[in-house]
Amino acid sequence: MEKLIQPEHRYLHMMTRMERLLEKRNRYMEQNKVEHVLMEKELQRLEKQLSHLEQEIVSSLSS
Repeated sequence: MEKLIQPEHRYLHMMTRMERLLEKRNRYMEQNKVEHVLMEKELQRLEKQLSHLEQEIVSSLSS
């Protein structure tokens, strides 16, 4: 009796799954890169604001 699923079919199926998974992983990596850059920009903006606030506080205390 012939096997229901031939090794070649299983191989092709696994390769397809692997390719899809790799594509999905790459999409998430790209998305994470974008998110990382956005977070970095936000952090820089907040650091700048904090610096300005610190200067304001120091100047208000010294007056």
